Amino acid sequence: MVDQEHEALQRTRQVWESGMHQETTLRVSWTAIPYFEEQIARQLAGPYAGTGPQALAIASARYAWALLQERLPAPVHEALTGAALVCGNMSAEALFFEHATGVRFRAVHGYELSPVLLDQYCPSGLVFHAHPGDGNDLILDRSAFHLIVGCHGVHHLKNLGNCFYQATKGLTPGGLLVLHEWIGPNHLQIPWRNRWVARALLYLLFPSRASRTLLQGHRKGRWIMPRPEEVDPSEACNSQDLWPQYMRFFRPLRSVFYGGLVYPMFEGLGHHYVDTKWTHRARVRVVYALERWLTKWRLIAPLFVSTIGEPCASND
Repeated sequence: MVDQEHEALQRTRQVWESGMHQETTLRVSWTAIPYFEEQIARQLAGPYAGTGPQALAIASARYAWALLQERLPAPVHEALTGAALVCGNMSAEALFFEHATGVRFRAVHGYELSPVLLDQYCPSGLVFHAHPGDGNDLILDRSAFHLIVGCHGVHHLKNLGNCFYQATKGLTPGGLLVLHEWIGPNHLQIPWRNRWVARALLYLLFPSRASRTLLQGHRKGRWIMPRPEEVDPSEACNSQDLWPQYMRFFRPLRSVFYGGLVYPMFEGLGHHYVDTKWTHRARVRVVYALERWLTKWRLIAPLFVSTIGEPCASND
C-alpha cells in the first residue's frame, strides 16, 4: 500500500510539473466565459465584486482584505502573513497577497508538492517562503497566519481532516480561510442528474456540432466527463469529504455553491462562447439561471464551493 501511494504521488508530481498545457486549459475552461465568474463573485462578495478575468478570486480577495481590516488590530494591518495551500506556482493565489488594499502582506508561505512549481513563482512586494512536500502531511505553525488561501488545490489531498485542523491551528485570532474548491464526486465524476440535464440543454441550446467540439475531438453531449482512470491520481481523490471536514473545523461567513450545470456543459468549450454573439450571451444566461433554480430545489448537485470562513469556537 505504501509503495502504491508513493507511486501515485510521483505520478501527480510529474503531471503538474509538466505544466499540463496550463494556458490552453484556462482558455477553454468554463471560467473563460466571464459571465459565470462575475455572477458568482456578486453572490459571494457583493459590493467587492467586479468584472473581467479572475472576477471571483479578485472579489473574494477584496472581501477578505476588508474583513481583515475590521477584525485585526490596526498595528498589524501593514505586516500580515499569509499561507497558500497546495498552491502550484501561485498563479491563482498570488493576487490574494500582492498589492492588497487596506492591508499589506509582508510574507507568504507556499505549501506544494512540487519544488519545481514553487520555484516558478516570482513574488512582488513580499517575502515568499517555499515549503515543498506532501500536503497530506501538512504541519503549520500555531497562530502564524492572518489569511490562508486554497484555490482548487485542496481537493488533491486525501487527508482533509488534517488540512483543516492545521488551518485552524495556523490562523491568528481574527484570521480567515478563503477556499475555492471542487466538492463534487471523487475523480471529477458528474452526478447522473447533472449529466442528463447538461446533455439535454447542450442539444437543445447548442445544436451545432462545431460549438460542442472540444480540442481533443470529443463532442459535449455524448462526452461529459473523463473516466476516473484518465485523471491525475490525486484529482478530487477525496472530494466528497471536503465540505464535511471543512464544516468540522470552520464556520463559513459567506459561501456560494455552484457549477452543477456550467461545469459539465462548458468545461473545455469556453473558447467557443467568448464573443459578441447575442445568441450565445442569451443562452449562457439561461443556463446559469436554470442552474441556480435547480440547485436551490436540490434537483441537481453543486460541484464547487467558494467560501470565506473562520475557525469554529470549539477549535480555538
